[in-house]
Amino acid sequence: MVEAIRASGLATVAALEALNDQIKAAQEVRSSADIAADQQVEVAGNISRNFVKALLRIALALRTEVTFAWKEFRAGIYRYSGPAAIASGHIPQIIAFVIENAEQLRSFVQHAFSSPVLLDVIDAIARSGS
Repeated sequence: MVEAIRASGLATVAALEALNDQIKAAQEVRSSADIAADQQVEVAGNISRNFVKALLRIALALRTEVTFAWKEFRAGIYRYSGPAAIASGHIPQIIAFVIENAEQLRSFVQHAFSSPVLLDVIDAIARSGS
């Protein structure tokens, strides 16, 4: 997922390096049986979960905004800029990322959260791209 995020340009280099460093540190100490190792694994898990939650929250908000704009356009409220943006078929980059990486995100969410709600969010966003 980190490489997919890096390729998409959705996060800063510093944010990705911090995420990657935490994941690597957790992998290195995973076999240790002390409290520091357990804490490192927990921190990496929390950072990863928070990153994915933020990504999905933004994607859902953008999807909702695009849907709202489309409905308003159809109702005749958007006159100039709305129709051009919507008619172009442009999907915001974060939504495209979720659509392209839906299966990997589903797998991560199932493992990290066991949350049917987050799985529904991923599915709803993925359907918006088809």
